Amino acid sequence: MEGLNPCLNLLLRCRRSIEQGRPLSLAIKGFIQNEADPFSLQVLKWISLIEQGQTTESVLNQIQSTYRRQLLEILERGLKREPVGSVLILMESEIQEACEEEIQKKLTDLPYQVMIPLLFFQFPAFLLLLLGPFLFQLVENMN
Repeated sequence: MEGLNPCLNLLLRCRRSIEQGRPLSLAIKGFIQNEADPFSLQVLKWISLIEQGQTTESVLNQIQSTYRRQLLEILERGLKREPVGSVLILMESEIQEACEEEIQKKLTDLPYQVMIPLLFFQFPAFLLLLLGPFLFQLVENMN
């Protein structure tokens, strides 16, 4: 699932694992093994604390995104054998909406970001093309 939001990727893996009757911990470990981003490192720390029987508050407090934090809290309940399938389905739609909003925000900012190279590189070259013959004739007249 290349290019997919890491939170959504983990959620989809876990939901698919629950639907197929496989353990949730295998889906989480598969996510950790296949992904190489900061979120997967946080998930690794989080799952190792759970396996050691310690509290996960320290890892959860470091996570900036509320969606990621809530997802890990839900998965922690799932690892304690509570039913979380329906909650994951609801959360999936919320995360997809948040991803779409983020994409729309980036798309609205894109034209302004593209104008920066235009102003700094193409506009001076265009001026040189317009003023080049005039400057060349001016230099010839001065000699």
